[in-house]
Amino acid sequence: MCAKVHTRLYQCWPNYLFITADVSLEELEVTFAPSSMGGIFCERIRISKIPRWQFQSYANQIHVRMNVSHSLPEKFHWKIQIYFHGNVSTGLCQCEMGEWQALHGGTWNAVKSPYNSRYVDVKLAHKKSVVFSLSIQEELHKWRLACLGIRFVLLFLSPIVSKWAPFYYGSSMALGILLVVLTVIFQVG
Repeated sequence: MCAKVHTRLYQCWPNYLFITADVSLEELEVTFAPSSMGGIFCERIRISKIPRWQFQSYANQIHVRMNVSHSLPEKFHWKIQIYFHGNVSTGLCQCEMGEWQALHGGTWNAVKSPYNSRYVDVKLAHKKSVVFSLSIQEELHKWRLACLGIRFVLLFLSPIVSKWAPFYYGSSMALGILLVVLTVIFQVG
């Protein structure tokens, strides 16, 4: 874990972790310009989590969207790299080469669970800093609520169904047929 040393500086063994701003469901958008670090511009934004006891967000997911300002022409968008991760101990802009993602059409999108904290590292190999806008939006997925309802119905029906003889015979026959089919498939293959 990390200990807060200053308003923007966290001590995470063995590295220091710079976090410019937090984005959360209370503050949905942040605008930032990466700081210079030895010839490149780099910045880290934390997307905060909500406590797991807040069940009203069970069926939701967080849609993360980043936009680059229009001051940087589109021909230079290839110089912008984004790393979306949950590892707080990773140094600022110190991820593996294949982990970086690129902007497409001036925007970048990702999805995360509302119950996990995630970090967005932005690296810009350009001569001057550019302003970025990072926003989050909570989206409801009704199919998750339907699956939860089906699970509860099956849970409450399980004592009745377990005492029902056709259930045992039907499920054992279905399982037996499935095993025979799998055996034949693997014998032939």
